[in-house]
Amino acid sequence: MSIASVTSSSLYSASIVKKRSETSEISTDAISLSAVSSDSATISTKWGFKVDENGFFSTDFNKAAGIPDNIKIHKNQMAMTETYTKAIGSNDDPVTALGKVWSFFSKVAGNTLDIDGSMTVDQIKNMPYSFQSNGSLLDNPISIQRTETEAYEVSQISGKIQGLTNTNPDILDKDAFDTGQRGFFGGGYAGSDPDALTGYKNLYKDFVASVVPSSEFENEISVSELFGLFSMQEMDVSAETHENIQNYYNFLKSGQDFQSYLTDKFGADYVTNLADGMNIHFDDPDMFDTLMKEIDRHTKENYSSYLSGQSIAKDSILSKNDNNTPSSAYQTLKNAKLPTSGKLLNLGV
Repeated sequence: MSIASVTSSSLYSASIVKKRSETSEISTDAISLSAVSSDSATISTKWGFKVDENGFFSTDFNKAAGIPDNIKIHKNQMAMTETYTKAIGSNDDPVTALGKVWSFFSKVAGNTLDIDGSMTVDQIKNMPYSFQSNGSLLDNPISIQRTETEAYEVSQISGKIQGLTNTNPDILDKDAFDTGQRGFFGGGYAGSDPDALTGYKNLYKDFVASVVPSSEFENEISVSELFGLFSMQEMDVSAETHENIQNYYNFLKSGQDFQSYLTDKFGADYVTNLADGMNIHFDDPDMFDTLMKEIDRHTKENYSSYLSGQSIAKDSILSKNDNNTPSSAYQTLKNAKLPTSGKLLNLGV
């Protein structure tokens, strides 16, 4: 499976997830946002719940999963959930797991999520720009970045951490760190595309279901579509990067400082050459030490946020902003951005 790099800006692009199978879907433009009745759900599935002719579950599924009745869930989301739980080693059944993904989604969205079930472009623009997880959408989010500035600042430290732990200039190798930040809707199409809703609907058709559960209101999009895109995208990417995120959180739990980790992993000569090259490049004999201190400060704060997130009740809404949370944006050391005197300078040429 080929997954495009995920950044805190423009998450929902045409390369986000594997396309659904085109063979079993009925192509129509839209169906009503109102909940599917039990009478219309007549086709059995392996999960013990029936779907209608377009592949949508009825409200008995929603009740079992703990998802609001007016959120339409397509069978393709369940298939992805089943794949996802196996990939991350979860013992949750797919129905329970998708309910947890909904809980994660609603916690990230917080009070920006329209409980009536449909969203305008302006409402989507006010949604968070990014969030961070510990690699599992079945747990609580670790932190949320609600503005572009927060998301950008968070992504910079991640680029340094990822770049310094990765030895492959082209891909993120299995031993590298992924710090778990992902983009959300506030940093997607809605921020720049006047036809954002059409773009989202087309993505939903391409990657979730050929039938769009449209809002009954003109110039709005259903929360069902937003959740469908979120669940398919994030489960796909989370499954692909789970090992890298676990690498990072295992490092956090170890309490080791970052320079010692690099020394143990790559050797003392590597770290010495890295420090010399960095200090010469910036004409600053303290540049490398400054970077190591910045990363150590960040990782301690990040681990504290992680521990706090672990203690939050699953039905609570996470509202804390943590501007020091890392991002999943893949950057090699060549493109990392390093701090000096409060500024971020580009190491690349």
